[in-house]
Amino acid sequence: MVSSLLLAACGDSTAEPVLERVESSSEALTFNSNRRFGFIGEGARTFAHSFGTGNYVVIGNQNDPANPRTIQALEPASDPLPGERVVVRVGLFNARQDGYGQSLEQFKNSVEKFGVDRAKCYANPFCFFKPRYTWFQPDVVNVPGIEREQIVAAIRRWRALGIREQDITFEIGNEPNYFVSMTPGEYAFLYRQYYDTIKREAPDMKVALGAFFAFEFMPEDARDRVAELIALKGEHETAGKLAGLNAARSYFAALGSPASVILAGLHQWGTYAGSRATRDTKNLLFTRFFSRTTVQYFSEVMDALPEDVAPDVVSFHVYPADFATRLSFDDINDTIDELADNLNRVAYEKRRGVYPPPMCTGDYCSLAGPSIMITEMGNINPYINEQELAYRLYFTTEHLASYLGLVDSWFWYKPVGHDAQFQLLEGQTGIAPPHTRLVSDPAYVLPPFPGKVPCSALNYMGHLYYYLANDAFCEN
Repeated sequence: MVSSLLLAACGDSTAEPVLERVESSSEALTFNSNRRFGFIGEGARTFAHSFGTGNYVVIGNQNDPANPRTIQALEPASDPLPGERVVVRVGLFNARQDGYGQSLEQFKNSVEKFGVDRAKCYANPFCFFKPRYTWFQPDVVNVPGIEREQIVAAIRRWRALGIREQDITFEIGNEPNYFVSMTPGEYAFLYRQYYDTIKREAPDMKVALGAFFAFEFMPEDARDRVAELIALKGEHETAGKLAGLNAARSYFAALGSPASVILAGLHQWGTYAGSRATRDTKNLLFTRFFSRTTVQYFSEVMDALPEDVAPDVVSFHVYPADFATRLSFDDINDTIDELADNLNRVAYEKRRGVYPPPMCTGDYCSLAGPSIMITEMGNINPYINEQELAYRLYFTTEHLASYLGLVDSWFWYKPVGHDAQFQLLEGQTGIAPPHTRLVSDPAYVLPPFPGKVPCSALNYMGHLYYYLANDAFCEN
């Protein structure tokens, strides 16, 4: 079915343009108002415009070494245009280079060092005190103050540009229950600081709580595999050093027949030390990251917030990471519906006095509580190819586009480029996973804004997503 759709793409001449092109960014843009999807990361705005929507997420990375405290999402170059509906991320502790947070790469290196140090200890008969891991303590107290002026200045600038407050959603943090892992109390404190700043300046702007990494899409064996991939560094390095007492190999070889016995002993020694270190590292990760469900983490955050703070939006991320690919598209869709329903229900139950009550007519009651968004959707499974990925997520995207559930909008992750998690998986497994990008060439250069992504650049997944988004094949 999917293949036939794509094969027909080149021959379809009935597709109509879904975006009214503009000659100047100062003109109001016209988008299909029914579009509830968008894009996040590199190429987000260009892909959103090409696919007929003004919805996209601006990531607030602080990755300019010369200005480490500058939030890119709040710079004038990232200002939204009238008619766009934009999610702006701030407070990203896993994308900072200013000492207030810890980047994914820094976290990975610290865990790998822990594994190596543990393995060395297991390999040393005279090591009586195993190295301990010290979790990074995010500076949730000072960061909001550092960023407050940038947020207020951006809001005032947007107001002067004619941006409607209700078209902007601030999303606070990124995967606080994953990398870097913050306790629910720490994250609640962080959220409150941003919430107060934004609401004082622009009461109608929405403030989203979450961007939770939904572990519900990662079965137990997949969680074990992710922890193992991160932990393997200790085993590999130690085994290399021990059989790299291999400096000893030539010496042992000179001894004659006992050499093979000695080398076998070294190999066993290295395997033992490495496997014990890997086990310890996996346990470390499970203890912190996989100990709570998404709803449990969210519930604890709500408990830690003042009773008068009711999030406008709660968001989560969908990455079906079952490496054995046992999750069917029905399983994925059911998990999305159940998680969205549970997040909304918990929020409403804990803030009945703040959220408006449901409006009931006959047998039907409208929804109460916060709206629900999926602010990242894509792939981190290195064991499936692009066609398999497209087949699985075809039905998920179609489900989100057609159903009357709680998910208000969803965003495809990084249609252009590469991601650090992919590099981690590729480096440890030797497998290059299918990327979530929607163009064929990883070095694809985006057209100048307000350019339009050429259909010829779209890959299999890109064409499929375009069709799902527009009910027409890409043609430009």
